[in-house]
Amino acid sequence: MWQYQAFLVILLLGSAISQCVYAPAATSILWEGYLIYGKAWYATHRFGHPVGFLTDKCFKATAGIFDVKPDLSIHFPVTYFDERNNKEESITVASYIIGMQSKFYVHHNNTGFLVSDFAVTDSYIATEICDMSTGRCKYILSFSQPHI
Repeated sequence: MWQYQAFLVILLLGSAISQCVYAPAATSILWEGYLIYGKAWYATHRFGHPVGFLTDKCFKATAGIFDVKPDLSIHFPVTYFDERNNKEESITVASYIIGMQSKFYVHHNNTGFLVSDFAVTDSYIATEICDMSTGRCKYILSFSQPHI
């Protein structure tokens, strides 16, 4: 029995060393809501790998089975701005919590998006948004203070 346990420890250590260590996401939806509530957030779109202060460029792998629970839908207002900071459109987006984690399914303009918050603090949110139809992903950093 102890050989099996030792093998599991070595296996876990090996996989932890070989993969990227991301900043931890909020451990629950309630904690995430507490950190986000009552602040104005400014989004910065980024493409490619996450920025350096969150993680180095490395491989990220996630696995798991998540259960979409439509009764846990969240409706939140979203306002879009163009590159000159002119207001373009305000809509309400329905989002569904997946597996009570910091993962959400959002359906907008006939497209499904998977939103994964991989770092949530009281000063920034680092989010990965993946288009479910094309598989393309992009990173969005949101700050509670304007960032230039």
